[in-house]
Amino acid sequence: LIHSRKFLSVAINSDFTSPQVIFSNLETGSQSELSHDGSKMIFVKGGQEFTGGTELYILDLLTKNETRLTYNDVEDRAPSWSNDDQFISWSANSHINIINVNSLEVRFLDFGNAPSWSSNGQIVYSGANSDYTKEVIYVINPDGTGKEQLTF
Repeated sequence: LIHSRKFLSVAINSDFTSPQVIFSNLETGSQSELSHDGSKMIFVKGGQEFTGGTELYILDLLTKNETRLTYNDVEDRAPSWSNDDQFISWSANSHINIINVNSLEVRFLDFGNAPSWSSNGQIVYSGANSDYTKEVIYVINPDGTGKEQLTF
């Protein structure tokens, strides 16, 4: 289990034993999510060295090595692992993106916020409806096809 608050992330076994602080208030990691196999954690990191926004990182929980995934001047937010841990979706300035964690290839999918992977491998996210009068829920395939509005 990973519990994440602003600038504090703690890993703990499912039986609530062996808590381990991953980030403290001295560091700037937040919005963490554990990979399905439990070996890595995706998180958002910002601070004084990031003048334009926040960036996405993967932390290998065994080696404690960090890999920076994004290099931009926007707020990268809401990272989420795919079911097979091969992709990460996130939003940046109302853009839904995915990245292949092996090749680091980034793909823009649509405009929206707060993406999350469904059990069938689609990405669920919020975005404006077609006439921009309200926020609705969409699903889209990772290749950008099959966009469907779920709420009206």
